[in-house]
Amino acid sequence: MKNKSVRYILIFLVVLVWGTIAYKLFSYVNSDEDEIVSQNIPKQKNEQNTVSDTFQLASNYRDPFLGKGNNSNNQNGNPNNQKVIKIVKQKEIPKVEKTIINWPKFSYQGIITNQKSKNQTGLLKINGKDFIIYQGNVINEVEINKLFNDSVIVKYAGELKTIFKIK
Repeated sequence: MKNKSVRYILIFLVVLVWGTIAYKLFSYVNSDEDEIVSQNIPKQKNEQNTVSDTFQLASNYRDPFLGKGNNSNNQNGNPNNQKVIKIVKQKEIPKVEKTIINWPKFSYQGIITNQKSKNQTGLLKINGKDFIIYQGNVINEVEINKLFNDSVIVKYAGELKTIFKIK
C-alpha cells in the first residue's frame, strides 16, 4: 500500500511539472502582445577631448632563438623597417611513377571463431581456390593482416586492401 501511494504522488508531480512547461510554452507561442522595439537609440558621444599617448618601444631585448641581444643600428630603439627577403629556389621533386599491381581476385566467404581458444579462422577464395586463413598467415604472397566478421584486410606487394564479404 505504501508503494502505491508513493507512485501516485510521483505521477502527480510529473504531470504537474510537464503541465507547467506546456503552459509556459503555449503562452509564449500564442501571446497576443507585440513587443515594440525602439529604433531610435540615442548615441552617447564622448565630449571629452582625448589625447593620444605617444610612446616608443625599446626592442633591445635578447633574441630567444639566437641567444643574442638585438643588434639594431638605431640608437632610439626602433628597428629598421626594411625587410630582407631571400629567394630560395625549390628543388624539383622527381615524380615517382606508381607501379600498377595486378591484384589476384579475392572472395571473402566468412569467419569462424573458436569459443574456447578465441582463435579466428576465415575462408578466402584467391583466384578461384579456397584457402583457410588465419591472422598473420601468408598465402601466395598475400599476407592476412586482420580478420573481421564482414571483411578481411590483406597486404599484397606492399599495399593494403580491404576485401568485403559477399552477401
